[in-house]
Amino acid sequence: MKAQKKGKKLIIGLVGATYKAIENIMVKGRSGILNIGDPAFRPIWKKGRLYWKNGSVAHAITAEKPDAIRGHEFDLLWIDELGSFRYGEEVMNQLKLANGRINPPKAIIT
Repeated sequence: MKAQKKGKKLIIGLVGATYKAIENIMVKGRSGILNIGDPAFRPIWKKGRLYWKNGSVAHAITAEKPDAIRGHEFDLLWIDELGSFRYGEEVMNQLKLANGRINPPKAIIT
């Protein structure tokens, strides 16, 4: 993820096909967030969230229940394996609705 401006606390969405996929691939996998970058700046994984020292937080969001996406407002999104989502189109529609109120988030789809 891009370096942040000093004092900027980001809200990040990690969207995967299942919670286990998010945890095992996006967070703890070989190229997951906990295994890349400078070890001094790595976040802590706890109860479905990543917490960085600067106050930024990443939330694990499963694509299994698209309606559960409502209410979130992310600064950044990482959507992994979109083609494997059972309800891919609905997930994308919910993300658009949830994030269009203030500023659309920057997103990466892998």
